[in-house]
Amino acid sequence: MTDDTWIETARTMVYPADCDSQNHLNTAGYMRVFDIAIFQLFFRLGYTVDDLETNMVGWADVSHQISYLKEVKSGWPLFVRSAVVKIGRSSIGSVHEIVVEGTGEVTARLQATTVQFDLRARASLPVLDAVRNAAEMRFASRLEIRPSAS
Repeated sequence: MTDDTWIETARTMVYPADCDSQNHLNTAGYMRVFDIAIFQLFFRLGYTVDDLETNMVGWADVSHQISYLKEVKSGWPLFVRSAVVKIGRSSIGSVHEIVVEGTGEVTARLQATTVQFDLRARASLPVLDAVRNAAEMRFASRLEIRPSAS
């Protein structure tokens, strides 16, 4: 990855158990990889285990839009690159691409909206300052900032 507006957020291999009867990565397999990437993106931007376990600050995905661009088969090595594209008061919009290692082909793209979440009160929270600041610095060239939006 030469584009510094992406962060690598996951690496995996496709196993037979991840595939359907046609040897294609199944929907649950795609979602497993994307879910890992979303959490890794937030950890790479400053979210911590202490935020989760002590402060009870979590994340809740509220929207996913997935485009499947190329079939993926068992045995293929994949990585995910991710970027933040929007920041609201309590939400982050992100894009994630599953890429075939070696060829660089994008096989799927997820656009997600994720809300910072108080795990005790079960309500949204403002995006953590550390995460907001890191995202604004790292992704300034592609970022839409909406401070009053949720």
